Amino acid sequence: ALLKLSAEHSLQGERGEGLLRALKLGHNIGAQIVETARDMNPIGLLLNSPRPDLLRFMPALNVTTDEIDQMISMLSDVLKKLGH
Repeated sequence: ALLKLSAEHSLQGERGEGLLRALKLGHNIGAQIVETARDMNPIGLLLNSPRPDLLRFMPALNVTTDEIDQMISMLSDVLKKLGH
């Protein structure tokens, strides 16, 4: 799903193993994404940007496919809101 999201928003791809993934943004917009996602209504999305051009994902081991799909949808909305 991260590769599809990356292609849809002209980002630089993804990397990682298993559930530990990173989305390569290609732009220094990580902090903006984290802040915008956290403030989404009705629920926020907690993300980590260890570098300005990278988002890191570390979901719980019991995460469901539906929860991952919801996160991808919310992240896509954040990227659209920021013009990416």
